Amino acid sequence: MRVSLRFFIFVFACFCVGSGCASTTKDPLCFGNREIITTNHGVKIPLYNANPEERYWVEKHIAMMTEKTQRSITLIRFVGKDEKHFKVDAEAAHCEDNRHICIRSERFRPIDVNHEAAHALTYDLPSTSLREWEAIAGEVYGDNHYQFGHFYPINGLLDHYASRSAWEDIAIWVGSIYSAISNDYYGIFRRIEKDPRYLRKLDFLLKWEYIDQTAYDKIKPLLR
Repeated sequence: MRVSLRFFIFVFACFCVGSGCASTTKDPLCFGNREIITTNHGVKIPLYNANPEERYWVEKHIAMMTEKTQRSITLIRFVGKDEKHFKVDAEAAHCEDNRHICIRSERFRPIDVNHEAAHALTYDLPSTSLREWEAIAGEVYGDNHYQFGHFYPINGLLDHYASRSAWEDIAIWVGSIYSAISNDYYGIFRRIEKDPRYLRKLDFLLKWEYIDQTAYDKIKPLLR
């Protein structure tokens, strides 16, 4: 007996809805336990497989971010240690090009939310924004620059990982800003030596709404 593909999809979808898993254009089928968090800007973000502590930290760190950043996030998903999701064992979190943020539960750090949310916004912005950042940064990215031996901050970069690419440089900046604000500790920005690229990068983050005016005003006086 022939069974049409349309019928199979219908049966599968009914099974998923019945088991508490729903499908939308942005939500994949059956990612796990799903809930919706509503941010301080009224943005609704699907959250998967988070325990109460993880949910608390996600909501706290998402609330720091701009509405534009929040709206760029398709979903946030916590991944258990038994799931074969991450290709690299050392990877703690990543943001996919569909703006799904995936976080390894056993290595979760709240600041990962801000870092990966910055990637989500970069995916959502026009490519001209990334070229604008690269023009500010100069020739600082790639294997020749990705070194542990340097003392950071240096050359407009906050740490060695930022020298991998403009993508990571932006996310490191955003994560570092929100980490400094949430912990009320600005050590990394107080160590910055005079270099106009730091202030230009901060201006860029405000322009493209990675950060808001309050965050900008806290960091700007520390840059020389």
